[in-house]
Amino acid sequence: MKYALNIKYLLLIISLITTGCVYNVTNIKTSPTLKTTANYKLIYEKQAYASQKVTFVNANNLLAIADSSDIFIVNLNNNNIVKNLKTPDSMITLSAATKSGKQFILATDMSAQVWDTKNWSLLNQFNAKQLSKLSGISSNDNIFYFDGSLWSLDDYKKIRHSGEEINPGSFDFSENKQYFIKSEHQFGAAIVPVNDKNIDISTNRISNLEKVKFRNDNNYYASYNAKFIVEQGGYRAKTLGLFSVKNNDLLYSYEPDSRLTCWTAVDNNGVLVNLFNGDIVLLDDKLNITHKWHIDNDHIHSCEKDNNNQVWLGSTKSGLYKADLSSKTLTKIFDSENMITDLEVSSDNKYLGTVEFLTGESIVKVYELR
Repeated sequence: MKYALNIKYLLLIISLITTGCVYNVTNIKTSPTLKTTANYKLIYEKQAYASQKVTFVNANNLLAIADSSDIFIVNLNNNNIVKNLKTPDSMITLSAATKSGKQFILATDMSAQVWDTKNWSLLNQFNAKQLSKLSGISSNDNIFYFDGSLWSLDDYKKIRHSGEEINPGSFDFSENKQYFIKSEHQFGAAIVPVNDKNIDISTNRISNLEKVKFRNDNNYYASYNAKFIVEQGGYRAKTLGLFSVKNNDLLYSYEPDSRLTCWTAVDNNGVLVNLFNGDIVLLDDKLNITHKWHIDNDHIHSCEKDNNNQVWLGSTKSGLYKADLSSKTLTKIFDSENMITDLEVSSDNKYLGTVEFLTGESIVKVYELR
């Protein structure tokens, strides 16, 4: 969730250039490029200085582009910029809309602003007591995490403190909204009961924790045993585990021969895992392999699940792919020599937004999925 220009992207670009790999794709179903297919239409494109995130807002017809210290709100009906939100203090760490689309949140490491998307008036501002490195919204729109605490988006009051931030990696809310979890790279996972301050925060000292994600039974996935690998462009986890939220016991684990680059939870409590060696692996609820695909001389860098049981996959240099988990097919959508650093699918599955990273700049694109 860090949207400012990140050093790991630069390192990965350097490593790709120096290896001189030749792109070749095997063992997948290939579709026509976007220029010739009737299923995908490019409707918006913008060069940006350091954009790392695109977000769909307000019934999905508005697009928010986080670019350095600015957020541009674009009306996709006519591609006009309807609002430019500026941050006076530092780089943007969060650009997100509530699920209802009624509120939009812009956060930096020093402050967070809540905007009304109907008339773009400022509803509230939070000021950080310390550098806030991680922030985000619960899926039911009620809770905002910022400055190490949980806040209500109804009355903007603090719900409870969730512990100090040292080197945070990710966070998530359980589906029943009873628990909040955040990861610290060196100190493990903190599980926070949201509505009961009398219940203590529990800690799971998972080694070199990278990312955490609840599934619908309140157990949680975590990728760990991570280390910084220059040739692979940043921190890469070695192991994916399923842990119990009650006592933090490890229930199941998956440890492949190659390190993880990107993973996302999917339907039926499964996980789609992408590996540095080019493997794309579908796991069941006990982390057993049920299906596998492979792309040669490349790997997936970004992944985003939509509401149709499909996962969109952005690679480092060969383009965009789509994994249909119902039919177990992997489709090549289009070619691109640029690294796709971010993907976003609108909640109505009408639009797909991408950020492609170039040396020194980014390109934001939006496709209509017809």
